[in-house]
Order: sequence, then structure tokens, then C-alpha cells
Amino acid sequence: MGLGKTIMTLSLFDHLNKVYKLRGPYLILAPLTTLEHWKKIADEWTSLNSILYYDPSSAEGRSEIRYWEWFYTDVTYKG
Repeated sequence: MGLGKTIMTLSLFDHLNKVYKLRGPYLILAPLTTLEHWKKIADEWTSLNSILYYDPSSAEGRSEIRYWEWFYTDVTYKG
């Protein structure tokens, strides 16, 4: 039974972005089964165009996560 929680949350993010110029980042923590739905709804209902979703169940998604999210910079090393 849909209560509109996804739409209300994404419209709040869109409102913060448009009216108050708060660009984020906004972190959504949800079960993996619902994240793809969140992305689809955000694309349809808002103008937020910076949503990243990497499906960790596919090899391509895991390689994207490793490339973009797992990095380490040693700040003590110079040169």
C-alpha cells in the first residue's frame, strides 16, 4: 500500500534544491530492493539529475563502486 513516502521525501529534496539552493549531498539509506525504485521516481518527479545508483549484484556495478567510492589518499606522502 503506497503512502507516498518516496514522493514526499524526494519532493523535499527538490524543494531544498530549488528554493533554498541547498544542493546536498543527500544520502538515502534504504534496502537494496527499493533503491532502484527511488532512482526511477526521482528521475520522473524531480529535476535532481545527480543520482548515482550502482547495483552491487552485477559485476559492472561492483567495479564502478570500487573505482569511484573506494579510494585512499595518503596525505603524509609528499611527491
